[in-house]
Amino acid sequence: MNKFRKFISQSGINQFSWQNPLFLALFPALIIIWLQPIKFTPLLFELYQVSQDLTIFYEDLENDGKAERFLYGNDGAEGHAHIRYYNDEEQYIGQYNLKYPKDKTRAFLAPYSADFNNDGIKDLVFMTMHEDSLFIDAFNFKTEKGIVRNRFITNIGGYNGQHLDHNVHWLGHYDTNNDGIPEIYFSVCAGFAWYPRKVFRYDFAKDALIASVNTGAGDLTGEIFEQNDSMLLVCGSAAYENIPKEYPFSYHDTTTWFFGFDKNLNLAFTPKHYGINPSGIESPIYLDGYIYYLFASNNEQPENKLFKMNWEGEVVDSIVFDFYVSKSFSTIEFKNKTRYFFTQLDEDRNMFEFDIDQFRVHKSKILKLAAGSKIFSQVDLNDDNKQELLVTKNLTKQVVVYDNRLKEQNRLDIGDFIRLITFNFSDDQNYGELIVNTESKAFNYRYHENPYYYLKIPLYFAIYFVSILFVALIQFFQNKRTQHRQAMEQQLADLQLQNLRNQLDPHFTFNVLNSVGNAIYKQDKEGAYDLFQRFTRIIRSSLMSSDKVFRSLKEELQFTQDYLEFQKLRFKERFSYSLEIEKGLDTSKIEFPKMLIQGFAENAVKHAFFGVEYTGQITIRVFRENNLLKVIIEDDGIGINHSKELKITSGTQKGELIIKEQIRQLNKLYNTNYSIQIIDKSDLDKDKTGTEIIISSSLRTLEIQ
Repeated sequence: MNKFRKFISQSGINQFSWQNPLFLALFPALIIIWLQPIKFTPLLFELYQVSQDLTIFYEDLENDGKAERFLYGNDGAEGHAHIRYYNDEEQYIGQYNLKYPKDKTRAFLAPYSADFNNDGIKDLVFMTMHEDSLFIDAFNFKTEKGIVRNRFITNIGGYNGQHLDHNVHWLGHYDTNNDGIPEIYFSVCAGFAWYPRKVFRYDFAKDALIASVNTGAGDLTGEIFEQNDSMLLVCGSAAYENIPKEYPFSYHDTTTWFFGFDKNLNLAFTPKHYGINPSGIESPIYLDGYIYYLFASNNEQPENKLFKMNWEGEVVDSIVFDFYVSKSFSTIEFKNKTRYFFTQLDEDRNMFEFDIDQFRVHKSKILKLAAGSKIFSQVDLNDDNKQELLVTKNLTKQVVVYDNRLKEQNRLDIGDFIRLITFNFSDDQNYGELIVNTESKAFNYRYHENPYYYLKIPLYFAIYFVSILFVALIQFFQNKRTQHRQAMEQQLADLQLQNLRNQLDPHFTFNVLNSVGNAIYKQDKEGAYDLFQRFTRIIRSSLMSSDKVFRSLKEELQFTQDYLEFQKLRFKERFSYSLEIEKGLDTSKIEFPKMLIQGFAENAVKHAFFGVEYTGQITIRVFRENNLLKVIIEDDGIGINHSKELKITSGTQKGELIIKEQIRQLNKLYNTNYSIQIIDKSDLDKDKTGTEIIISSSLRTLEIQ
């Protein structure tokens, strides 16, 4: 541990470098953080249940902060619509049956809620359908009775016994006669039929129904605005060109219309029309006496604009865009300020923010949504006084949840076009339910606060710290391995230096120089030159390879041959030698340990022929056998066993120990497989004497150094 602390203090961890563990640890830490399975979103969602052919929604009818649960659908046996309701403790209360099936419109229609009998409890309003007729029903939760039952509204033109193509939109409610009971406004627009394309108002207190002119416009949607005790219902339409030229009314769906109606559904100003099919206007906004709306056209002659209109229906200002825009504004609260957004619908898909005070638009820096996204609502999902943003992506059929900082947190894959989202959070059960309704299904998600949310930053720091320790430990052991390798290389160098010193000892050098001088004295110039050349080659080879562990086998054999020539001169006719190399073996390309063959040849020269009366023979053979390189150094001397008995080989034994240690270090350091066998021939055949050294290894190609 002390060594590791010392390594940390010496590793430069307190200063920047590319090898610094603080820097290197970033990469594994980021990968681990990316792959770790824990979710750190504020809320965790889990799909709890999927219901078929039901609309499930929550509504706080009693205005007590606790929502009741409702299941709205068709009865399979009777073909009638029904509403099942549960109190705020999820206890089943009862079921209210409607006479006809619920309306199947092109635009999904959920029940509308408002207090229509002035008893302090919201009532639920439903639209049902029988053949080509639309009916309105209203249910009082307090009395558990219907306050309006099967009130006929209108016929849908072109009934042919099949599904009718029409849209119904709730537009809002307003107390037009100041009796304390509001009237409800809604639109009914046929798709391919001529009628109806109207706005309706129903008075619950008087059971009175009035309608606007048959506009001929497509898909009327709008808002009710109030100013100085007066109301204005503004409606935008869609242009889809289903009305023929012979249509008898003034307005048609070949263009987009913008209408204004008073409380009695009379036209409040001359309707305005824009562009051609396809185009549309939805969801205008009202502020400080002015109405703002977007006209979106995605045809070949785009006229995308933002309009500012006064209460009298006069356009006082406008902004023209050179790109396609969405048909409506999205309004959200952010940092205690109401902000208005719309989407750019071309390739860039930018979110734009509308600054009403300055009447200008700019790219949003706080909200960026993917293509096909639409802000559905802003709600406090977990009752923590922080508003979450629910965004739908109908092209990918997802619900995306953004936190109060407008950062994406969750994605819920629905797989169908989303029509209605409703939710309820229970403090008692400490979880909430988010209901996503489509045309035919209701997806029930349960969600709860994430207990690991606040551990995100500490965990990330812990992962980074562990990564630093891991990298530092790797560097520590790498350094230890490097130091060990350097120590082994130094030891190997010392062994080679010791071998070199043994080879170039003063006696050897003196004998070489004496031999050269003797040849000169005898005027044997060629012999003297040859000896001097060999000696120079030995010195040069030793110096040139002093920092190398390996050299070519050819160089090693030449070095050994030069050495033996000098020793042959020194010891006169004490021995002779021969060198046998397998034909076709290119020794210049084979890597071999330096001074290994020479070392064993030196031992043979010095000790193999002690006390013999004949001229000894040293034979060096090099060949291949079973993909192995074999080098045999053989002599016919007294043998290793007899040498030990005579106790004359202490130097030899020391040299052998040096060579064996050199081989051991080579194999360990360079992952080689050199092996040495030292055989006394008498052990194999009593009639033979001498020693045989067998060096084996894999063939290793020499690397150019």
